[in-house]
Amino acid sequence: MSTDVVLATGNRHKLAELKLVLAEVAPQLRAVGQSEHGEPPEIAETGSTFAANAELKARGIAAWLRERGVAGDTWVLADDSGISVAALGG
Repeated sequence: MSTDVVLATGNRHKLAELKLVLAEVAPQLRAVGQSEHGEPPEIAETGSTFAANAELKARGIAAWLRERGVAGDTWVLADDSGISVAALGG
């Protein structure tokens, strides 16, 4: 039996990468896109760091999945990234 890892993104390339990695290093985990469970909500990225925004996305999608009756052993993975340029104020 496998555990689902829902990737909290609409980026199908990120999902494809995660599927390849999990197949090799953790075949007991199955990567699925958030859209496999319906139309996901838009999660406001109001955190002050990339890590905070990733946590907001993961928690938001996890709550949405629970509302939809998705099994409690489903994991949610999110990331947020960008470029910070000190000369531009951030």
